[in-house]
Amino acid sequence: MWADCIHEPLVDRRLKIGYISSDFCNHPVSRFLLPILKSHNEKNFEIIGLHCGPNQDKVTNLVKAECSQWIDLTGANDIEVARIISDLNIDVIIELGGYTGFSRIKALIYKPAPVQLSYLGYFAPTYLSCIDGWIGDKELFGNLNKIDRRQNLLHIEGGYMAYKPIKLPPLEREDGENVRFGSFNNSRKLGTQAINLFCQVLKGIPNSELVIKSITFVEKEEKDRIRELFQKNGLENNRLIMLDWVEGTESHLTLYKWIDIALDPIPYGGATTTAEALWMGVPVIALAGEGMVGRLSTSLLRSAKCDSWIAHDCLEYQLIAKKLASQGQRDVHSRKILREKINRSPLANGQRVAEQIETYCKIKINELLPS
Repeated sequence: MWADCIHEPLVDRRLKIGYISSDFCNHPVSRFLLPILKSHNEKNFEIIGLHCGPNQDKVTNLVKAECSQWIDLTGANDIEVARIISDLNIDVIIELGGYTGFSRIKALIYKPAPVQLSYLGYFAPTYLSCIDGWIGDKELFGNLNKIDRRQNLLHIEGGYMAYKPIKLPPLEREDGENVRFGSFNNSRKLGTQAINLFCQVLKGIPNSELVIKSITFVEKEEKDRIRELFQKNGLENNRLIMLDWVEGTESHLTLYKWIDIALDPIPYGGATTTAEALWMGVPVIALAGEGMVGRLSTSLLRSAKCDSWIAHDCLEYQLIAKKLASQGQRDVHSRKILREKINRSPLANGQRVAEQIETYCKIKINELLPS
């Protein structure tokens, strides 16, 4: 569709980048995107937010405030969405949802923008010929299968994500004598492999405890189901601490005071939970697994300059856990040191990611538009 438009040369005008998402709300996509939006060069780039989701909240307003234009696409059908994008003369569309709920990726089949990229919110390539590139990094793309590699891969140096919490609570450590491992990932990620690995870690470290928390624990049946799975794998009931769900991000982050060392689940690792743990001064052990879902945490750890916590097999995962546990409980001072390290790392640098995305956009669009 863009070919039927008269596009202005990139002389004396800003390049238009449109981000399209159904998750411009209190959602991981928005939380990881905000540091990038805040860092785009307003002099050379016009940022257009294309909102197509049903939810709006305080985070929606934060995202909206970082955009030059804000278009609400709720209620428009796919060809109407494509027509709006085309009429706006957007140079580059970056879609953030893939095939997740309320995504409008079907509108991009009409090719309403000269360059269309996929980023952040989907765990795999789109496999669509209308998508010109998939944005990631060396670690994320490190173990893709041959089919996934057929997508044009765009590498962000230093890690493809940036994360800086909107507000951080003070650092604390809950009273207790034992070293505590933990995971605040959704309990749907606690399958057979993850539970077996977690139990192996605790078996090798006497008197250690495991703290888990999930939004699904609002249901007693789910708490009972997960507790039974750990018991079947040999973890004593008195070593498993299950925290209730709490309202609000700050209250949630405060609960990291219960954990000394975070365990990333397999085969589907965390992303937000990993970044949050690091910012709350808690080391995260992750296994470099298969595909994007198995390398979200390892990508974040490399970006945070915490490579020593990346394992390449289950035995190494357990050895890293033993080494960290041998250092004892993490007091407030230790947590503060890690938070300061994360704040200085590439993970906290949204400008680093924004500049590389801008560079890719300029290169791609200059290949197509008149000079």
